[in-house]
Amino acid sequence: MRGAVLAGGAARRYGGHPKGLVELGGRRILDRVVDAVATVTGEAPLLVANAPDGPTWRRDLRTIPDVRPGQGSLGGIYTAVVSGVGPVLCVAWDMPFLTVELLRALLEGSTGWDAFLPESDGRRGVEPLCAVYGPACGSAIERQLARGDLRAIGGVAATRMMSIIGRKNAGKTTLLVALAAELSRRKFRVMTIKHGTHPADTDQRGKDSWRHWHEGHAERVLMEGPGQRVLWERTEHESEPVALARRYLEGADIVLVEGFKRAPLPKIEVYRLAAGPEPLFDAAVHDPGDWVAMVTDNSKYHADFPVFRFSDTAWLVTIANLAWDRAKILPP
Repeated sequence: MRGAVLAGGAARRYGGHPKGLVELGGRRILDRVVDAVATVTGEAPLLVANAPDGPTWRRDLRTIPDVRPGQGSLGGIYTAVVSGVGPVLCVAWDMPFLTVELLRALLEGSTGWDAFLPESDGRRGVEPLCAVYGPACGSAIERQLARGDLRAIGGVAATRMMSIIGRKNAGKTTLLVALAAELSRRKFRVMTIKHGTHPADTDQRGKDSWRHWHEGHAERVLMEGPGQRVLWERTEHESEPVALARRYLEGADIVLVEGFKRAPLPKIEVYRLAAGPEPLFDAAVHDPGDWVAMVTDNSKYHADFPVFRFSDTAWLVTIANLAWDRAKILPP
């Protein structure tokens, strides 16, 4: 397997001094990373560096700039992928405590995968700048760059899906909105799907968009306005939420689905006594493993999954954690 060391970043926290050239214990971080990568791949790695003096940092290495400049760390990954044959182990040059054991585990575990990333304690849960990328990632990253998405994780990140269910007027929308706001606050890309029981309103009668749809009988009507874009599309059959997410919500970190209670998605149920004496969950019919949690005002209700009361402290934060951890993961 090939190796590549990505020497990018503006080094703002280092006063403009290139991060990899900082010495730690008498050795430059760059040299530590190069040696670790070479040890596990058996050959000198490629150095991806845009700085004019980059080729002088390690004259023994082949050094090239990003093939698509100005695309951030994703551009560095893309350059490493398309600059050789077969998969490539990509490592950022500012990882002084990188271990050979970790890199070996990445190489050994990457067989059969287009991308193989280690788990981390970071917000994304994985580390894209210490990972193995296969040739198929080249076209995936190209599509991502065409969308203007420069997230290093974007090209390989899986979308997660969670369903919010409950009886009519139980408060499904209220919970979904609160959960979406909490996850957005954590900087996730949150998108939503609502299962409606009646046709959506295409503007007011006589308005332009209404006329496009009702008088023109257009198959699709796309309305573009300041800060928003709305699409109406005629459909013969109702689609299930996973297919909808794949078609319309590309790039989401997590999709929250309101309704679709029969869809094969993990569920968080809202149960209010005012909406019905019993929740949708029925222990005689349903698998409790399909329910991630329930929020209720019934103080006597208990189940074989987490049950929260509206009066509990910080239940929303806990449910947001559960929603992320237990969501259905859609492969990229």
